[in-house]
Amino acid sequence: MDLLARALGELKASADKPYLDAEADGHAAEQYYAGLEPSAASLGTLIAETHRDKPHYSPATEIYPWVDLQPDGKVRSIYTLDEYDPAELIEEAARIHEER
Repeated sequence: MDLLARALGELKASADKPYLDAEADGHAAEQYYAGLEPSAASLGTLIAETHRDKPHYSPATEIYPWVDLQPDGKVRSIYTLDEYDPAELIEEAARIHEER
């Protein structure tokens, strides 16, 4: 599946899922950090042991259809407060990706 189709699919799916499930997130955090000694070294070890894959940053599939999507369905600049249609941002990001 190409980037544009995958990203637009993520945008469509975002309408059906909560942005944050605070209860599930809290439970997952408790499990993840259980037994961890409060030090930078132990946190570094935990991260190194549990993060096998490095995420690939893709605004088209991660940022625009989910992370930056506001409840009104728009993406808003945190610097200017300008609003954008996420589908247009996704299409532009996919175009740039193809050019690279």
